[in-house]
Amino acid sequence: MSSASRGAGICWPVPAELEAGTDVVYRNSFLADLAKVPPAEAVRRFVYLTPAEMRELVESGIAQTGCGPLSGTGIELGAGCGLLSSVVAQSEAVKDIYSVELCRAAAHQLMPRVASWVLDDRANKVIPVYGSFDDLAVPDSSIDFIVEIDSLHHSYNLERSFRESARALKRGGRMLLFDRCHPDTLGDDEVEAMLNIVYGPDFLAKNHYPLDLKLTRRQNGEHEYRLREWKAGFAAAGLELRSMCQFIPRIAVKSAVKGLVAFLPLSIQRSLFSGGTARFSSTKDFFSSHAATLTGGPMGPRYLAPRDYTVFFLVKPQ
Repeated sequence: MSSASRGAGICWPVPAELEAGTDVVYRNSFLADLAKVPPAEAVRRFVYLTPAEMRELVESGIAQTGCGPLSGTGIELGAGCGLLSSVVAQSEAVKDIYSVELCRAAAHQLMPRVASWVLDDRANKVIPVYGSFDDLAVPDSSIDFIVEIDSLHHSYNLERSFRESARALKRGGRMLLFDRCHPDTLGDDEVEAMLNIVYGPDFLAKNHYPLDLKLTRRQNGEHEYRLREWKAGFAAAGLELRSMCQFIPRIAVKSAVKGLVAFLPLSIQRSLFSGGTARFSSTKDFFSSHAATLTGGPMGPRYLAPRDYTVFFLVKPQ
């Protein structure tokens, strides 16, 4: 990649059927609008994480899985607004990172603004790419690491997606994934029920869909993969799962304390807290999350973090 092209959006080949997908077309409109607002607001509305929270997530993922510091040239799969790429690129050890996103508006309009906001004069370390994570236009064995957050569960074929990542990775290259994973006990009928849920008007309005559109989660590119399906994808690509863990969302102590007064009269609640009514569920969630970290689960040890994710650390064998 020449220095002249760094920081500017580039294009990789994208199949026409992917580009024309309902979820991609409307998300393009949503992301184009986000590119017009301040980066802090755009990031808040798209990933619900601040740069500091994303940094904590990455650092915790590296530490808890034993992945080790990321370095060299990387790729972010399904990068969205590029916040993960920008945070990863803050490390001096990271030379650059391709931020691959299927929505053109994100790659060409939103990512450069987010990278400049997070990295300032080092924003050219983030290379915005309009492209598909199933077709990475890089040479075989040329990439040091791959990261993703909440994107690979949108893959229509995990085996294909992981084979392409494995092709691009150098031997010994690493993948650090933050995604959604269900236990193998989740039944097929439960998966079908989750995918057949129809979005309500609030979601449609927020994401620039027509309000009269009947859109299911399946039609919006969602999948509910179970652990065995993730592992099958890893194995088919020849990737080694080194470790995994569960992140449980951290509840603020203030929210937990506020929940303890939920049964007091509303007038007293408002006199104690200016932020509206108290919810006892916050207190319950606070203690439940802390208790959960004391025990392991079928998908590895549990840790408190800004958001809930299954974290996978994979290596391409030497």
